[in-house]
Amino acid sequence: AILHEPPILFLDEPTSGVDPIARRQFWDLIRGLAANGVTVLITTHFMDEAEFCDRIGFINGGRLVALDPPADLKRRAVTEDVFEVGLTVWRGAKAAVAALDGVEAVAWFGRRLHVFCRRGLYTGDGLRQALGARGMEAPTVSPVVPSLEDAFIRLTRLAPTEKQSYWVSPLI
Repeated sequence: AILHEPPILFLDEPTSGVDPIARRQFWDLIRGLAANGVTVLITTHFMDEAEFCDRIGFINGGRLVALDPPADLKRRAVTEDVFEVGLTVWRGAKAAVAALDGVEAVAWFGRRLHVFCRRGLYTGDGLRQALGARGMEAPTVSPVVPSLEDAFIRLTRLAPTEKQSYWVSPLI
């Protein structure tokens, strides 16, 4: 695909099924091409890979819901305080945490939950106490910097038929 030195390159999930070493080498190649003026358009479901891109478009239900640099996407999409919560019992945890006052969304993040709370409502200790009052033991509750995955979750939380606000930054 790159032997003829194209001015634009489309890559659909280029590192899907690739081992970690080859994946890094592939991204080094992509960054080198971009540094030499090649426009590279990539589709990926790996949010850590999307962080390498200058601009990211999120699509939900076939509609573009945002197009911005990664830092701007995170800042604009996640308007809540985000806490990473580790619980001792997981059965029914997501629904129970979501039922707390001021919790706007809850999403699995590995073996922990990311809890999106109305800004300024909870501290880590305050959220731990609120969980404890509902009978949930949370040995770890930590504020976290929102990730690109958090931004994606917040932007796609509504069904595509529901009213959503969309934004697309002007091309640079």
